[in-house]
Amino acid sequence: DFWNSLVGRYRLQRYERINLNRDVFEAFLSDRVPDVTSFFEASAGKPIHEIPFCELFTICKNLVSVTQLANNVERTFEGGKTSIKFRHQFSEETAVSKLIELVSNLFKAAGYIFEVRTVSNLIILEFTERC
Repeated sequence: DFWNSLVGRYRLQRYERINLNRDVFEAFLSDRVPDVTSFFEASAGKPIHEIPFCELFTICKNLVSVTQLANNVERTFEGGKTSIKFRHQFSEETAVSKLIELVSNLFKAAGYIFEVRTVSNLIILEFTERC
């Protein structure tokens, strides 16, 4: 009954729902950006700085898919550099800034150096090295 109800709600709202852990939701309600490194560490079974980039990206893509925080996440290789692109549908600048901070904090905690660019509904993390 629970799962049928949940699927029904997603369908009624055209899949425009976000599924968040209670602590993450509370952090957002408290005007903070949550630290999600523990979710990645639990998924990988090791500390954040020991998770290889490819595995970190895979976990990130899965988390985004489950939570619906972004529409899509993709990794690209251009000019010898790696980029991760997050497509989202947020229109509020504050929401976009918090999403940028959330993903930036994650990759910084893992020890990666990158620059962030935004274009319309796209957040791009450009890593200084090919990952």
